[in-house]
Amino acid sequence: MADLFQIVKAYFSPSRDCVDNVIGFMDRTKKTLDVAIYSLTQKEIIGALERTSQRGIKVRMVVDADQYKSVTVMKEAIAGLQKLGCDIRVDKQSGYMHNKYSISDLRGRQPAVLTGSYNFTAHATKVNRENLVRIRNKMCVKQFQDNFEEIWKRNE
Repeated sequence: MADLFQIVKAYFSPSRDCVDNVIGFMDRTKKTLDVAIYSLTQKEIIGALERTSQRGIKVRMVVDADQYKSVTVMKEAIAGLQKLGCDIRVDKQSGYMHNKYSISDLRGRQPAVLTGSYNFTAHATKVNRENLVRIRNKMCVKQFQDNFEEIWKRNE
């Protein structure tokens, strides 16, 4: 039986734990990265998304409509990521698109999901008490992927 520590691991902020693990997660992605995120302003994470796309990884994102419209840094980041080939949709089908998860390599050898309260913002890294959980359980990762596909299709 796999070591539970390897299957599920938790990280907390304020500290570098969450941001460093998000960046490492993206940098280790081999084929696909799907992200559902409420807010995106953390420059280091934007850089990790850029690198991931530039390596030829298929990156898809669903972002919150209100955050996208009202946060200049996020709007600029999304425009830059789209220029690099990231496929990004703005969720218009719900109240807030308050999900915060990333799915790496669902069909690969080590699929994983990162989820929790952690937004991709400097404030979440340096000020807020946030959590981030990495899960490497294929059934659980598939549940997140199914949710992502549903949100993705509703926002065509």
